[in-house]
Amino acid sequence: MNKLVADGIASVDQGLDTVALDMEKVEIAANNFGASMTGAGDDVTKFDAQVSQTQAFTQRIAQFVGLEGGIEIARSAMRNAISTIKELDKAMTEMAVVTDLNVGDYWD
Repeated sequence: MNKLVADGIASVDQGLDTVALDMEKVEIAANNFGASMTGAGDDVTKFDAQVSQTQAFTQRIAQFVGLEGGIEIARSAMRNAISTIKELDKAMTEMAVVTDLNVGDYWD
């Protein structure tokens, strides 16, 4: 009977040792998982920063395109104004040829 009790106690001790080792493995795995999650958090932060930079770049492009469009509209308006002035000057010159007035008289 003593042998049976001793074997039972030894078996329980061995089981407790196994549980203790398994608990250490669980702790190591949990620490590794925590480190992995910290790394994943860093990756998400980096990705968020890249998204912000991409959005800022997109806004700068939109502003440039808008500014470029405004400049082109101003150029076109200036070309039209110069063309209109040339046509007006040509018409005034033709009128001056037919009348006694000169171009300077028309501008006054």
